[in-house]
Amino acid sequence: METPILYALYSHHSHLWYARLYWAGALIDFAFQLGIVFEVARIVMKPTGTWMRDARRQFLIGGAGGLLLAAGLTWWLVPPGTHGLERLEMKGNLFAAFLICELFLLISSTARKMGLGWRNHVLAVAQGFGAWIIVSLASEALHGYFGRSKYFSPLVYLHQLVYIGALIYWIVQMWRAEPERRPLSPELQEYIIALHNRVEYDLEKHEI
Repeated sequence: METPILYALYSHHSHLWYARLYWAGALIDFAFQLGIVFEVARIVMKPTGTWMRDARRQFLIGGAGGLLLAAGLTWWLVPPGTHGLERLEMKGNLFAAFLICELFLLISSTARKMGLGWRNHVLAVAQGFGAWIIVSLASEALHGYFGRSKYFSPLVYLHQLVYIGALIYWIVQMWRAEPERRPLSPELQEYIIALHNRVEYDLEKHEI
């Protein structure tokens, strides 16, 4: 919906409103990306409705480290031949792509370490989005290195093609029925049993 509106504004030389809508759309898009990441984290790391032991701590510490690393890399990399809003746009895109990519890698590594299983539909969302964000990160990093050179347009087209591919992949995966979940790992079974025993103990304590 945003693209045809932007095109109409640009065609009618409404440059001010074009810029406003463009930046508003970019911020909303970044917020949606963060929302997808945190929703995947919630589903994967809270299989019983509560955070797995140490999962929240690892996620928050890793997320804070990723935020600092993304900010440092964005500050260090200066796209050649750019200035003002153009440079801010390229740096902002690089920061967003780097941060989202780091958070996805953090979720995957934490889930693997703790033996957490992925539901198929959630895994499909993560795989499609992860592939797109990795290409996005590579594209934005090259934009930051080369600036708006002859490589700019091919990288933009590649980014868009990968996004379309991710959409097709999501449609196919969501259309399929989700198979039964794999058995819980021994670590997760122990955690659920311990949580159940703790709840029973707390209930008995309150009754007394």
